Amino acid sequence: MSAPSPHRPDGIPARPDGVRFATPPRVDHVRQRRTDPTLVAVLSIFLVGAIASAAIAVNSPTPEPAPVAEPATGGPGQPGIADAVPTDPDGPYSFLAPTYVDGQRVPVRWNPCQPIEYQLNVVHGPPETASAIAGAIGLVSDASGIGFRFDGTTDQGIAAMRHGRYLADPLHTVYRPVLITVVPHAAFHRFHVPRRVLAFTHPERGSQTLDDEWVSGYVVVDGGIRYASSGRWSMKLVIAHELGHLLGLGHVKDPTELMFSTQVAKGVIPSPIDGYGPGDLAGLELVGSDQGCLPHVRVVP
Repeated sequence: MSAPSPHRPDGIPARPDGVRFATPPRVDHVRQRRTDPTLVAVLSIFLVGAIASAAIAVNSPTPEPAPVAEPATGGPGQPGIADAVPTDPDGPYSFLAPTYVDGQRVPVRWNPCQPIEYQLNVVHGPPETASAIAGAIGLVSDASGIGFRFDGTTDQGIAAMRHGRYLADPLHTVYRPVLITVVPHAAFHRFHVPRRVLAFTHPERGSQTLDDEWVSGYVVVDGGIRYASSGRWSMKLVIAHELGHLLGLGHVKDPTELMFSTQVAKGVIPSPIDGYGPGDLAGLELVGSDQGCLPHVRVVP
């Protein structure tokens, strides 16, 4: 029997427990330095109204509430980034999760000042697996400026990391490396992935002082597919699409982008492509090395 024909490079399927990977990750704690501008504006309106009410007659008309201030756009080194954090798929790029830092709305991202450490479990991959992974890492690293560091192979699957077990040492907040794994076709579909999905990804957001950044995660690829030798349906670009998710990009409806998915643009035929599109590159730049360092994450294989 011939292998299934690839239809799209990605899906973010429901976990067996019903939680979807596309749902923006949790916020465990909020840093003291972060202030929600909307909350500040609402509190200010309340205080002004309370003071004014003491000085006016009971029969005075009720004043109209003042407009709530919008978050400020731009900032040192990040001009206009508050307008560049879409989470819907209608633009040239989108992000999986936004956060607020110093009153600015910014995408959750990796610390670009340390490499993303990863391990491989690819014994079930087709012959092109090693070159496909290396090529995909090269594409996303060149586009974002973020390096990757290989931490060796492992025989563990994602079951060792799911359901919150991303910490190798919870007491000292030490995380596990990203796991990139290729599994047999039957095993892949035991994850309850939608039909014709070829791979899925879950980046894990940190907790407490690391909740502005991604700290771990996994990429799972169907090893039972006959991938194209080049182009959008090659194993290299399927994995590059997943690494876009790992860095925090979401799906888009634009068929000229690698982050395109028929999950958000049903019935649309994607354009031929040999790498990231212009929107993909713009999104990766906004989560890349140009955006500055974040707190260091401790990782142990």
